[in-house]
Amino acid sequence: MKLNSTHIALGVLVVLAVAGGVVMTVWPRASGDIQVVTVAPTATPAPAETPTPSETRVGVYITGAVVNPGVYLVNDGSRLANIILLAGGATAEAELTAVNLAALVRDEDHWHIPERGAAFSPSNGLAGSSRAAESASRAQAGQRADGAIDLNIADVELLQSLPGIGEVKAQAIVSYRETNGGFDSVDALLEVDGIGEGTLEGIRELVAVK
Repeated sequence: MKLNSTHIALGVLVVLAVAGGVVMTVWPRASGDIQVVTVAPTATPAPAETPTPSETRVGVYITGAVVNPGVYLVNDGSRLANIILLAGGATAEAELTAVNLAALVRDEDHWHIPERGAAFSPSNGLAGSSRAAESASRAQAGQRADGAIDLNIADVELLQSLPGIGEVKAQAIVSYRETNGGFDSVDALLEVDGIGEGTLEGIRELVAVK
């Protein structure tokens, strides 16, 4: 069968259409169709800061004649007076002269603030801890029930708790009584090297002799 011109023309058109589709498929797109994707860099995490060590905290239990008895966390080196303030202050019935408000508190201490008329505690309010037992032991070895320190019994450490009496004077007191068989009176302290009228008057009400 002979192909006429019409058939030839249609065949050429089909070939051109197919060829054009192939070219459009493989030919790169115009630059205007290209999308540039920017990838944000991953941020490097900053190194964690080393925390500054906080002050050492200690727990202190306070009971007795204070407004809010309980356990309080305070900085190491705090004094009993600070604990009483944290507990809302002392009550009207508190006998603050029976405790050492300037005492440094320690972790696990139990301080009991007595009321007026309560029996004197040789441990100066410190109870329920090894420090209380230590203080009570010292009291038995030189501190009387009324709180006065016995010059004829007290050791060097206990004597140093007196105002104006340091280690040297305390040792001098002990040496004097060992040499002279003890003190006959509080005024005999004037015979101890380093102790004058001013020192004696400052401790007269705090000491005694048997």
